[in-house]
Amino acid sequence: MFGLFARRKREKFLLSMATARAEGEGRAQIKRALATLGIKYREGESDTEYSARAADHMVRTIMLRAGVREGMSSSDDLYIGGLFIFAIANHLTYVLEAEFEQAASLGLLMFLTTEGMDTASAASSNETIVDAYNEMAEKKHKYLEAVARQFVKWTKAPDGEHMAKLAQLFNIGRQNIAES
Repeated sequence: MFGLFARRKREKFLLSMATARAEGEGRAQIKRALATLGIKYREGESDTEYSARAADHMVRTIMLRAGVREGMSSSDDLYIGGLFIFAIANHLTYVLEAEFEQAASLGLLMFLTTEGMDTASAASSNETIVDAYNEMAEKKHKYLEAVARQFVKWTKAPDGEHMAKLAQLFNIGRQNIAES
């Protein structure tokens, strides 16, 4: 009888070790992929801050690849970029076990102010983008799901092909999804 409890305890321990290993691999995969773009953890940075900074940097990289010149973003570019920030932050915070709402909002603020928007305008745009993201996520909008799936693929194989597909999705958003 005591052997049964010991076996269950051993199985539970092995399962917890396998889970920890899988979580560690996901974290390492994210860090490796982002490092290809020069995005690395900073000393003392929380996972939430890292997720925000990574989402901002990733979206600006995608925009450049999509043909948007730095500092030349239209309101549609910023809107679609904001949706990308949220989709990317969603995956990053899930894998890194960080705070999604904080990371997405901070990433969006970084993105909008880097693109030349003042803080008050960025706060107003933040509300519009949050509402749009929440509505699209609730309805499981195919575009948003495609962006998320492609970002996950990029994290597994951070190459030019996957980045080109993200840029293509950005341009599709500019043409078909952008705020009217």
